[in-house]
Amino acid sequence: MSRLILNRRTFLAGAGSTWASSLMPRSAAALAQDDTLFASAFMAKDETYGFALLNAAGDIITKQELPDRGHSFAANGPDGKAVIFARRPGTFAFAFDPKKQTEPLLFSSPEGSHFYGHGLFSRDGKLLYATENAFETGQDNNSGIIGIYDVASGFKRIGAFASGGIDPHDMVLMADGKTLCVANGGILTHPDSGRQKLNLDTMKSVICFIDATSGTLLESHELPASLQRLSLRHMAEDATGAIWIGGQYEGDAANRPP
Repeated sequence: MSRLILNRRTFLAGAGSTWASSLMPRSAAALAQDDTLFASAFMAKDETYGFALLNAAGDIITKQELPDRGHSFAANGPDGKAVIFARRPGTFAFAFDPKKQTEPLLFSSPEGSHFYGHGLFSRDGKLLYATENAFETGQDNNSGIIGIYDVASGFKRIGAFASGGIDPHDMVLMADGKTLCVANGGILTHPDSGRQKLNLDTMKSVICFIDATSGTLLESHELPASLQRLSLRHMAEDATGAIWIGGQYEGDAANRPP
């Protein structure tokens, strides 16, 4: 733990100056001219990690180092903030403001839990929801949680509720602005075992619709037994309100499930 705290402090001490210097002057001008930005996590040739901002032409505008491997981002429409989450079983998240060049912020999941790499902002931008694993207190069937962070207080953790399964990976906020659709991939992990999958024989993917305010489980949908080894993970809502879900198959490589 001491090593982790030291690394985080070192990273925080340098992140502000690194971020600011990387945006001056050419990058800052490029950001001002581009309405559409793309963000991508990467591993560099020297096996360090970070993320880059790119314009629509694919030009890299700026890069930022991270303390470990990142996975996916959450973007805040109202004020432009963004957050990148650590890949499972990482515990860090990094908040930044690409347009306004304000100081970045590194924050962590609570002790006894880790991020699954995804999150999203509430419609008004005041709250950040993150998919997490409560590996210290959760049991096999309820270790998945949705952590709630207050943006105005520096992403302070203010609450959490059950995700409806284990391994909540991605989630979307439905068009009504108040319902979360969560893909519980069903794979049990623990930081002591790294990224090892501990329950492939009994894993079970569950798609859950949850009230984002109360945490009430509204609906739950399981895959049929024939698709027991299909871990549902990444999601998107189309213009009709339909949810599209990508799966990661954990069964025999010779199989060809839908």
